[in-house]
Amino acid sequence: MKKISSAHAIILFIIFCATACTHDKLDNCGAGTSGNLTLNVFLQHGVHQVVNIKKYCDTVFIKYNVNESPGVNPSDYDTFFVGVYPGDSVCIPNLSCGHYFLFDVGFESNHSKRITGEMPFNTTQNSGTFNVTIQGTE
Repeated sequence: MKKISSAHAIILFIIFCATACTHDKLDNCGAGTSGNLTLNVFLQHGVHQVVNIKKYCDTVFIKYNVNESPGVNPSDYDTFFVGVYPGDSVCIPNLSCGHYFLFDVGFESNHSKRITGEMPFNTTQNSGTFNVTIQGTE
């Protein structure tokens, strides 16, 4: 049986502490719109960027404090944000640290199809800007 050297033990301890601290910080966060964090959400379909078109701007539905999809029914989400034409993203301002689940809906004009995509987003930061790309499907 191999013994763990003290250097390896220290490295494992540091990794454990860093992971535990991040987890604790997220658990103490209350996801919502009380911070100074901005999230720019981009929807992509294959290699094509889904851009806001005049009659169908991208919409991002958000569920606070979860990492799993609540489903595709808009009423299952806490709020939503709509992109601005012309543009290629949906800007979500004033977020705080925490767990979020994002559900993005757009219209990909290259193939004339409605595109949806979803993903969890977690952060311990209360300020700054994140750019997030969600890979969508038909």
